[in-house]
Amino acid sequence: MWRYRMSNNVCIDQYRQRRYTFLTVVGLAVLLGAFFVAYGASDGPTTPAPATLKLLHIIFRHGDRTPVYSYANDPYRDHQWEGGKGALTNKGKAEIYELGQIMRIRYGNFLNEAYDPEEIYMESSYAPRCQMSAQMFLAAMYPPKGRQIWNLNLLWQPIPANPVPRDLDNKMAMKAKCKAYDEEKLKIDREMHANLTKDEKEMLAYLTEKTGENISTLAQAEPLFYTLQIENDNGLNLPKWTDKIFPAQLAMLAGSYLASFTKNDKLKRLQAGPMMKEWIDHIGEIPKNPKRKAYFYSGHDVTIVAVTRALGYELPEVPMYGSTLMIEYHESPDAVGDGFIQLFFFKKTNDKKMYPLKLPWCEMHCPLKQFKQGLQKYLPNDWNAECQN
Repeated sequence: MWRYRMSNNVCIDQYRQRRYTFLTVVGLAVLLGAFFVAYGASDGPTTPAPATLKLLHIIFRHGDRTPVYSYANDPYRDHQWEGGKGALTNKGKAEIYELGQIMRIRYGNFLNEAYDPEEIYMESSYAPRCQMSAQMFLAAMYPPKGRQIWNLNLLWQPIPANPVPRDLDNKMAMKAKCKAYDEEKLKIDREMHANLTKDEKEMLAYLTEKTGENISTLAQAEPLFYTLQIENDNGLNLPKWTDKIFPAQLAMLAGSYLASFTKNDKLKRLQAGPMMKEWIDHIGEIPKNPKRKAYFYSGHDVTIVAVTRALGYELPEVPMYGSTLMIEYHESPDAVGDGFIQLFFFKKTNDKKMYPLKLPWCEMHCPLKQFKQGLQKYLPNDWNAECQN
């Protein structure tokens, strides 16, 4: 295991580090195998959705972004990032545009080619990178057709992204006030801090020494992971000290912190519950809103983690930019109101594979009634009342 020890025996230190990295990679491989069902990847996004598809929900993480945080000893602290802190990069724009193209291929036989506000609805976190990602996704999904073309030199049309103000958002950024959630999360944070392993404590002490900042909790380690990841992805040479902890070990700390937001059933109900309840409500509204075919959500890593954990999955890694969860509701003409749910996960755009997900408590084609029963404990009846605001 990883240890922070001052030693003159460099060979032993390197051996330990390589062994830890090897075990970490093997562990992630096992987790990936458990997460992506034994059925393997689907035929890919070029496989059209079945004719039984009745309603679609797509939740995706925004595209590649710039850092929001710099540590005290960061050699790139004064680096000029295009667009400023937390901005969607050109790479991120291309990622989500490609995601939109992939979804257009997958669902082209289900959704109309021309944008119709009665057919689809996009909702976005208020963060500019999410709003811009929503626009890129929609631009790829719905280039103007026929009368919608207003400029022959620009095959693009404005489509509402419907950003939700931070203080009202209980589905994507989850920043809406919820007293009961905050109290439970504080309790969980204290428990997790008290139960840090010796290795984790030594790693946090190492980070504190090297970064020049107090990094004593998972919450403080998580933004450091993203900063190092972004700097590395942009070709900036990371300090030598990061070799000991980046990417694998620091990614584990970041993943643990993201999971802490839905650590128990109460947190899952208050954080992931509102979105999952919306899925169920939308399916129930099909008879009175038959034109609506799809709902899209442009969110964050925590959005993906929250709903996947509430569905019963443990993500094997921090969600990549453009990670996408698809919830398909299928219904045959002779079984109106009594269809089934099928789930797919899309890791990243250049992977180009859609993985079918089997719910731990249901079959691959999960009957709607069983799907509702499986989620029931996470669906708040009155979110504001349960929050005790």
